[in-house]
Amino acid sequence: MAKLLPAILLFYTVYAQTVLKPEKVFLAEGGVKDAVYKNGLLYVATEVGTVEVFDIESGEKVKKITLPDIEDFFGEKIKPKVYSVDVSSDGTVYMLVQSTEGFSQLFSYKKGNLELIIPEKDKILAIKAKLYKDRYILLGLPANDLILYDLKERKKVYQVHISRSPFSDFAINKDKVAVACESGIVYILDIPSGRIEKEIPKMNLDKTFKIDFKGNYIFTGGRDKRATLYNLKTDEKYVFKTNFFVYSVGLSPSLKYGAYGLNEQSDIAVFDLLLKITRFVLKGHSYALNNIIFIDDTRIITTDESRKILYWRLKR
Repeated sequence: MAKLLPAILLFYTVYAQTVLKPEKVFLAEGGVKDAVYKNGLLYVATEVGTVEVFDIESGEKVKKITLPDIEDFFGEKIKPKVYSVDVSSDGTVYMLVQSTEGFSQLFSYKKGNLELIIPEKDKILAIKAKLYKDRYILLGLPANDLILYDLKERKKVYQVHISRSPFSDFAINKDKVAVACESGIVYILDIPSGRIEKEIPKMNLDKTFKIDFKGNYIFTGGRDKRATLYNLKTDEKYVFKTNFFVYSVGLSPSLKYGAYGLNEQSDIAVFDLLLKITRFVLKGHSYALNNIIFIDDTRIITTDESRKILYWRLKR
């Protein structure tokens, strides 16, 4: 019976070998909500109605996309929050944006042309949107529904309800998506069909804030002060305990490293995925983390709720 249970390893101590400061600091015009890296450029969604594009090597802001103002409850013009941003292979930028009526709007931007794809009259309330195979976009709704939307046909392919627990985050990995929610359970869905294929209990013991999904690994951080790494192939779990909420996590593309928020100071632990030993601690943030993006095994971009975007290079 014991062989059927996942192996859970608890790491109470961070074996930090190298403490690093950021190599570069970028500043957005407002608090950062989301960010995505593509071909040397970082696309940053803000809470003041902009998506700002940075060249990470030069540090220069090369473009700013400004979304239309919306109205608040008093009829005053305000800047909308840009909840989510993603970029297709042809460079089209897709942005999930707050609307006047409390629903969401989806815009695209290409070569100076801003186009409304999903208007607020469609009454879709989504808080995350990411591309799937360029033609589709996957929308995460607070009620823990997923919508697969066909960008070419301008219609829903499906809407599937996952569970009664409110939605937290999702991460796409090829044809699969891992969905995290407030229960701490993670659901694995087949994107083309919308079918739930696997349920992973107790990834976190309370609300999950962030999830990443690469190769056979799922990595989550939550309100239970734990970052949990799960191997889909072996069903093993590795739990890293911290002394504060884990607001963000990330995995490197090669799966050499993982990273997670370490403490109340928003330091970041970067660990060896094979040995589960922390190799670096990144110090530079002051606010709650919301993105840890590995460009490769030596370069990382991180953001928090402020305007600050930090660029790190892992070196001893």
